[in-house]
Amino acid sequence: MRLLIISLLSSLFVIQASPTEKPSSTAANPLDNQAFLNEYDLFESEEPLKVELKFDYRRFIKEKYKDKYQEADLTVFFSEDHVVEGKIRMRARGEFRRRYCSFPPIKLNFKKSNFDVPALKELETLKLVNNCKNQADFQQYIFKERLAYKMYNQITPISFKVRLLEITYIDSRGKKKPFTRYGFVIEDVDDVAERNECIKLSVEKTGDRYVDRDQMTLIYIFEYMIGNTDYALGNMHNVKLVQSKNLKAAQYFVVPYDFDYSGLVNTSYAVPHPDLGIEKVTERVYRGYCRKQEEVDAAVALFQEKEETMINLVKNDPYLSKRHRGHMEQYLEDFYMILQNKREVRELFVNGGCRTYSRR
Repeated sequence: MRLLIISLLSSLFVIQASPTEKPSSTAANPLDNQAFLNEYDLFESEEPLKVELKFDYRRFIKEKYKDKYQEADLTVFFSEDHVVEGKIRMRARGEFRRRYCSFPPIKLNFKKSNFDVPALKELETLKLVNNCKNQADFQQYIFKERLAYKMYNQITPISFKVRLLEITYIDSRGKKKPFTRYGFVIEDVDDVAERNECIKLSVEKTGDRYVDRDQMTLIYIFEYMIGNTDYALGNMHNVKLVQSKNLKAAQYFVVPYDFDYSGLVNTSYAVPHPDLGIEKVTERVYRGYCRKQEEVDAAVALFQEKEETMINLVKNDPYLSKRHRGHMEQYLEDFYMILQNKREVRELFVNGGCRTYSRR
């Protein structure tokens, strides 16, 4: 009996002296929290990032024609356990869209923000592409244009990354009911340059002669693929310019953006320029300069290599409606049918309707 009591007491002592079991709560370690936030890449994930943007809604709409910032509170839900809040500045942007949109696109300015998270603290400005109007199709345009950016990412790293957001807009005056829409932010050109060992250039115009020829060939064919004619080097319309840090090479690289006027996105408000001779933006027009056959062959080979990836970006997107997905798939398939016809490729890009340099 004595031995049994001693055995029981020994067992109890071992249980009490053993390390304390972890609590059932899954509360994150503060150190783990900080490591998570320090390493977070805003443009890495494909999942929509939930945010709340609180601002004076009436003032924003009233002052949408002014390049004047107003203060806003931004809450970012990096995960259930990682939520950060801070103050930023915001204003409306875009010439046409300020007139046309009931809720114009926004520029988010982080330069004087009070965030201590590197993913936000190191930002300067971000363009937010948001719901222009409240109809369902305008939400689909957001998803479609985002995919155009993702497609160009497959062609070259010298391109703008984008991140889908699930945004809840809150009126700081409480006069308008909060509403939630999807949008996406576009990487700042400084970050595009830094990723590619380049520097940003601020120029008012350039030309095909002065930029990296192979890179520009890819852009011409990409813009043709998505049916976009709303760009120009002459006045830097919907393009940015970066330059290699390698002084021996010193190439100028063009970075295109703004694809909502493309046939692939096919917004209801997109109309082609009258000089192009087409009635709808879904009609493809090659606006690039003529290239040598070997240059075209190399570029076409890359696009053909990426065909399955391009199509799957559309097929696997969970946000597209059946109608809009079908349109995008068919539009891409039509482009790839053209690439299979060597004669048509030659006529388009080499010695047919392409542009040539004017004589001086």
